[in-house]
Amino acid sequence: MRSLLFLVAVVPTALHAQGAYVLTPFAARNASLPGTPTLVGLSLARYTGAVGIRGGAAIDGTRVSSIFGPRSSSSAWTADIDAVFSPGRLPVVGTLLAGFVPAVFAGVGAQGMRAEDAGSDNRGGSTSYGVSVSRSILGSVGIETEARRRVPFAWGGGQGAGFDRGWEYRVGVSISFGGGGGSRGLPRIPGMLVP
Repeated sequence: MRSLLFLVAVVPTALHAQGAYVLTPFAARNASLPGTPTLVGLSLARYTGAVGIRGGAAIDGTRVSSIFGPRSSSSAWTADIDAVFSPGRLPVVGTLLAGFVPAVFAGVGAQGMRAEDAGSDNRGGSTSYGVSVSRSILGSVGIETEARRRVPFAWGGGQGAGFDRGWEYRVGVSISFGGGGGSRGLPRIPGMLVP
């Protein structure tokens, strides 16, 4: 009975404390775009318990490096919004997983490729789904990996040609913040992403 009272009293408070933001700069390889470009980007997620919403965008890494060197002749980009379910953010599940935080997600977005030498701008929509795993390495800073399956669709009279179904693989550094004060006085449970 005491265990049940503990769960009724502590778990809702811990879930409230889990309402955090996660900012993740990342690097990715996107096989659904021609040439499988390396992208660099940023995502921001907002969680309430195990459920979250995340938005993110990335641009071609060669485009970024052209600031310091020769200008690239083409550039790629992606933008996504995802619904995320992350059971590892629940205190009991996070404890069982030794701090690893798996998640599944599905979303919709857009992607494009611009070839400056040809003056062409090819873009289209995409649906996507996938899995991710993160692990805290120092307080609210962690490592995050992700595999995303992109399924492109054309918009605007046939744009999006040349995009394929493909996997995008990401690795990034996650920074959690804004967990609220609801966790004060609670024992720190491994796997809880409360700063």
